[in-house]
Amino acid sequence: MVSSTHRTLIITAAVFAVIIILYGGYRVICRLMQPPEPLVPTGELRVGIDISYAPFGMLENGEFRGIDVDLARALGDYLNLPVRIIPLGYDGLYDALETDQVDIIISALVPDPSRTNRVRYSIPYFNAGLVLVSPTTANINGMSDMTEKILAISLGSDAQTEANRWERRIPEFEIRPYETNTIALDAVRLHEADAALVDHTAARMYLRDHAEWRAAVEEVTVLPYSVATRIERINLGNAIQSALETFQRDGTLEAIFSRYL
Repeated sequence: MVSSTHRTLIITAAVFAVIIILYGGYRVICRLMQPPEPLVPTGELRVGIDISYAPFGMLENGEFRGIDVDLARALGDYLNLPVRIIPLGYDGLYDALETDQVDIIISALVPDPSRTNRVRYSIPYFNAGLVLVSPTTANINGMSDMTEKILAISLGSDAQTEANRWERRIPEFEIRPYETNTIALDAVRLHEADAALVDHTAARMYLRDHAEWRAAVEEVTVLPYSVATRIERINLGNAIQSALETFQRDGTLEAIFSRYL
């Protein structure tokens, strides 16, 4: 038989168990009833942009324009938030983010591995790496097809560094330097070279201005531009990520690029 003392202990333990369960349920309910944490503390999306780097950020006739500006406004529409563009020098972008002067940075920003303990980078919205541009009739699908061909590059550019790497891999491969990316691309269009190695931005702008020229563009290197948020702003970072994924699928990003590139 169970003694009265044991019975009392059992009942007391059961009561405590019920209290703990009820308290836990109460805390869950309280959390569920609390309003969700706002994405931004000020009610507006404050976006830090270096407006001196066209075509990503520009000041024209007193108005902010450019790829990054339009992307900021598209994010505001997606998140149903007003957008305030805060112009900053490139060197001050991260300081503004860390001191809560801005909520996000969109400024042709390449992810910096040394900052990933404090900054969260989104998926890339643009690849600014090097591309190989050639006439469609040349059937050049990459750098490995440049054997016995002439490659036009801009003197002293990243393209020259990359071309020098390939020079050790490809036999009878000539690198022909020009003063600018535009002149290097002219050389290909005018049949002075077989292909040009230039950055993606320069290639798109040139092909926009020479729409009659049928050219093939092949990616050679990757230089991603991403949106940066503070790492502790988890909800905002997730929302930015979701928005960019949507913009990639529905053509919003390409529509923005087409306005400037």
